[in-house]
Amino acid sequence: EVDDVTIFLSDMPGLHTLAKPHSIDAIVTVLSTDPKLLESPPELHEFAVHALSPTGLLEVIASPATLLEAFRDLNGPGITFLAEFVILSDRPLGKIGQLHNLIFHHLPVLVFGKAGCRLRSRDNVIRIPPYVGNPVPRISQLMETATELLEKRLIEPGQTLSDPAMLDRWFTALAALKHGCRFVGVSDNAGCVDRIKKRLAQIDSKGKADVRGDPSAIGTQDARASELTNNQTYLMLDG
Repeated sequence: EVDDVTIFLSDMPGLHTLAKPHSIDAIVTVLSTDPKLLESPPELHEFAVHALSPTGLLEVIASPATLLEAFRDLNGPGITFLAEFVILSDRPLGKIGQLHNLIFHHLPVLVFGKAGCRLRSRDNVIRIPPYVGNPVPRISQLMETATELLEKRLIEPGQTLSDPAMLDRWFTALAALKHGCRFVGVSDNAGCVDRIKKRLAQIDSKGKADVRGDPSAIGTQDARASELTNNQTYLMLDG
């Protein structure tokens, strides 16, 4: 049983009924460049105001293509912009559109916070260590490393983290496990949830959680259901 990870099958507004006010210490998520996908900055801002503790942080990994929209829609009442961090990589992390076809090696991280939060880090640069040899790492592997380094920089072990727009990304949950944090995630696609479960089931986080043997050990809950079923493993959001 993995008692530090909960993944809800829901949309982001649906999580409001599941996450108690002020029950999350930090939100770490990635904004997609695809406007058809689940997450949107206004919904994320609303959830952060609702769920973050009085000292809570919102860390949004954006891209050069989504930076303007992210800052415009997230910097509102209840959440204050604190700083921009940057993820640097010797390998490409993406590109901007068909028109410009600009390959970039950095990702901006917009950090917002509630009134009582204080940043732990005095350095805003997150450097992904260079990879040597073959095979060439995939972007998902680079992001897994970057997210782990980001959480170590800004978040204390033992806190409760959330990614309310996981899609099929596992690395925010994996980084939380490695850092000794509780994790609450949301995806609106059952197939994505299954892929996240299978990936996490391969991880033994240094004795913190051994989930290699049984993919079903990662608890999931369908937030659309009216009741919890007896065969689900879950973590109440108030700890």
